[in-house]
This record gives sequence, C-alpha cells and structure tokens, in this order.
Amino acid sequence: MNAIVLITGVLVAVAGVGFAMKPSILRWWVDTFARPAWIYAGLSMRAVLGFVFIQASASAAWPSVILGLGWIMIAAAAIGLLVGTSRLTKLIGWFGDQDPGFTRAWGLFAVAFGVVIAVAA
Repeated sequence: MNAIVLITGVLVAVAGVGFAMKPSILRWWVDTFARPAWIYAGLSMRAVLGFVFIQASASAAWPSVILGLGWIMIAAAAIGLLVGTSRLTKLIGWFGDQDPGFTRAWGLFAVAFGVVIAVAA
C-alpha cells in the first residue's frame, strides 16, 4: 500500500513539473478529460486512493498526514458526486482558462504537494 502512496506522490510531482514547464499541458488535459465519464472515473479513483491512503497510514513515515489526506480524498469524491458533473466541468474549465503564470504557480504547488506525499509515505 505504501508503494501506491509513494507512486501517487511522484505522479503528482511529475504532473506539477509538466504544468510549471509547459502550461498548455493543462489546457490539453482539460479539453481531453473534462467530460462526465472521465469525471466519474476521477471521482472513483479519488475514493479508492482515499481508502488506500487510510490503509497505508499505519505504516507510513508520517501517518497522520497520509491518514488525513485519505479522508480528504474520500470527502472530496463524495462532494464531487453531490456537486455534479456540469459544475465540475465548469470548475475544471476555469482552471484551463487561467493565464500561464497561474498555471505555473499551481504546478509548483503540485510539485511541493507531491513531494510531501512521497516523503510521508
């Protein structure tokens, strides 16, 4: 389970590097994945990863961080289902419409967040 947490952190950091280096990647991502089927798949993956994080927290280097993130993921998946795909599509589209500076800053945040997840694993 900890390997999945570690891989998740690395993937988040790598995605952040991509967004920071080439902000147009985010626009491509939005155009490709901002559809109801992909949104439901993402919400499902978020819920599953939340359960994985909760299970992995007992043997993690920073158990409270991993446990907290697991519960946040489950809550975010549930809230996403309640909000609905039309509103989530608009929110995702808003991220894609931001200027490159915003996308780069968000990418750097993702790098830092991914590193914290990887270290906490």
